[in-house]
Amino acid sequence: MPLFKKVAGIIIERQLDLNGIDFLIIGIGINLITAVFPNELMESATSIASTIDIDFDKLSADLVATVFLVVSNYRTKKFLDSYRKHLILTGKKVKVRLNNKTIQGTVLGVSDNGGLVLKSENNKIQTLMSGDVIKVIY
Repeated sequence: MPLFKKVAGIIIERQLDLNGIDFLIIGIGINLITAVFPNELMESATSIASTIDIDFDKLSADLVATVFLVVSNYRTKKFLDSYRKHLILTGKKVKVRLNNKTIQGTVLGVSDNGGLVLKSENNKIQTLMSGDVIKVIY
């Protein structure tokens, strides 16, 4: 059984429109009160309400405030130190899905561009600017 179970996921997509305006699309999914998960997720997922009592109104307000804070600091990259400090994947072996292929390696951290720095099994270091961490190998 994994040491940590996933309660949320974030997807961020950066776009540049025809007028040269740079913007982010942010999607956040949180398992708030899910009690039953599909068989393939039983060992790796949980919900917040199953682990602690939660004030959903406060969670919503804190989430929106945090997103605005990070977005306002995005260009200055002030958020990176905090992100690196709290990244629980550092040092963990992971599988990452990139389009049609899957790679495996150890997470070294986050680059100054916000990419996931991964050391592959053949000791190649690469920075991933997109992809999905689909498995953490404990």
